[in-house]
Amino acid sequence: DSFHALQELTVSDHPILCSDILLLTSPSCGLYQYVTMFGDTTGDVMLYALVGNVDQVRNVLKFDRIHSYKAHSMGCNAISAVTIYKEDLTNKWSISICSGGDDQSLTYGHFTITQENNISNQSSFEVDTEFLISRQGAAGSAIKGVHLLKSTTATTTDNVSLEVVTVGYDQRLTLWDITHPFSPMQVASEKNSMGEVKWVGSQVVFVSDVAALEVAQIIEDKTPTLCCVVVGEGHQLCLLKGFYKGLS
Repeated sequence: DSFHALQELTVSDHPILCSDILLLTSPSCGLYQYVTMFGDTTGDVMLYALVGNVDQVRNVLKFDRIHSYKAHSMGCNAISAVTIYKEDLTNKWSISICSGGDDQSLTYGHFTITQENNISNQSSFEVDTEFLISRQGAAGSAIKGVHLLKSTTATTTDNVSLEVVTVGYDQRLTLWDITHPFSPMQVASEKNSMGEVKWVGSQVVFVSDVAALEVAQIIEDKTPTLCCVVVGEGHQLCLLKGFYKGLS
């Protein structure tokens, strides 16, 4: 059969409003790791790890909560995550998560995930928060859609470039630029350094009761362009062109 449940139902403490998933590669032959992110009605973000063997995918897999944090003072409506880089020959990943909430804020977090195997060859995960920043008043009302994009050439956080597209209930589609405060080698000495979420540009959409956002990249006249679809009471296609750098 083509459909198989990989885990049993996990009951949450509060209703979940949004989710995203990352596939983390591993040097361990035959193994794969998924990390899923959920945002709930209290503004919390929860990270779960799903680990299994590709040859035994029909077995129910281990699905454990590995981290959580307060992203918003009210509901977390939208979430988007990317893998920034992976350290060579290790089970350590650097990931970024961006979310939008009912409190009109845009929250960005950068995390290091380390996987370790015990003597029984069972996996455990340690998550370190490198920094967590929030852009208050990022929209005139609740943020309903978020899409995070990164450069294709990043091998460390030294050369990573990040952009975020958001849309709010105020019908404003906005592009943001995120700067990283430090490289992995500087984490220990500059733990309190803060990054920055900068406004790049925005345009008004004509979709009322905004509900969601999806983003794709295209090349138009040799210029990197973001093609954004906003849905709600109808749908509208928009292009963000010119000030967009061209990411992945």
